[in-house]
Amino acid sequence: MQKIQLVKTVNVEREKAFKAGTDFESFVQKLPQYFKLIKIRSVREFTSVVEIHGKIAGKEFAIMTKNVIKQPEIHETFVLSGDARGSHFIKKYESVPGGTRITIDIDLKLRGLLRFTSVFSANKIQKIINEYFDDFMKAIET
Repeated sequence: MQKIQLVKTVNVEREKAFKAGTDFESFVQKLPQYFKLIKIRSVREFTSVVEIHGKIAGKEFAIMTKNVIKQPEIHETFVLSGDARGSHFIKKYESVPGGTRITIDIDLKLRGLLRFTSVFSANKIQKIINEYFDDFMKAIET
């Protein structure tokens, strides 16, 4: 288990940032280097189950997530299956002068082969997540 917190500011208003950050299906077009397929499996009020196929640090993954959205402030993701099962992500969107501050708190749990792969040492995980978060911020601003 590894806990990580990242904080970044984007130059768009909170509602736009939140909408872009929770529009899962657009990630395939906006972040194709990470996401190959995203399918929304079910939606009920503020909760959705999403199937994700992608690639991070050269490793392919397939996970199922439960997303809880409390618009326009909080987006929680619970990883239900795959080698990151049990991981939990919380993205908080706060209005600040000139844009939106996005804080992401990650409780990362790697299982199976990922846990033993040297590619995923603590420092490398931090770097990989930071690079993804930078690309995510750019996607929100476009």
